[in-house]
Amino acid sequence: MVAGSASGMNTTARRHGTTRRARGTTIGAPRARRVVPFVRTVACLLRAATAAVVPVACGGRDDGARDTVAARAASAAATPAPLPGRPLCLGTGHWEECTLPDRLERAGLVPIPKDTIRRPWLAVPGRTWQLYRGTLHVFRYADSAARARDLATLDTLRGTPRGDTTVAWGAAPVTLLASDNLLAFLVADDGTLVERITLAITAGPTPKAVVPGRP
Repeated sequence: MVAGSASGMNTTARRHGTTRRARGTTIGAPRARRVVPFVRTVACLLRAATAAVVPVACGGRDDGARDTVAARAASAAATPAPLPGRPLCLGTGHWEECTLPDRLERAGLVPIPKDTIRRPWLAVPGRTWQLYRGTLHVFRYADSAARARDLATLDTLRGTPRGDTTVAWGAAPVTLLASDNLLAFLVADDGTLVERITLAITAGPTPKAVVPGRP
């Protein structure tokens, strides 16, 4: 009886020139939680800016909010207008002392400077910045070559020396960011914050400013 019914349904389908296909959906199964693929976006941006991150596939669905943040980061990097109440941070084509806080503020963040930080496996001292739901440790080198030498010794998943599992930056996940002469370790588990800071840094340092009368 069942076989006969199936045969009749197939005959009807062929008569109407249609073919039924399984949708691959299990009725009643719980819907998978959608995770914004910022990790893939971060990886693509980091590769474009010669930043270090474990290689992952690029792509994913575009998101309007992500586009807005990316556009703001790119604009901040290319258009260094002075912020209210602060002197203009002139671009040199590299990360200077004023560049990072200036960039983060233009991205809508409020970086609070903390203590100088030192790590024995890094050649230069750094500065810690407290951000909403996250901490950013930043190390500024004389040039990109010096930064690359230190980066080459690190486990890019942990942000610590390769093979050393005894040290950590904190309880939250660490995101390692590299741009020109800057090496940064973002300790945060807020995906939106990670994405905003990543976009702000991987936009690169402010281009060298053209000042009338100066070479």
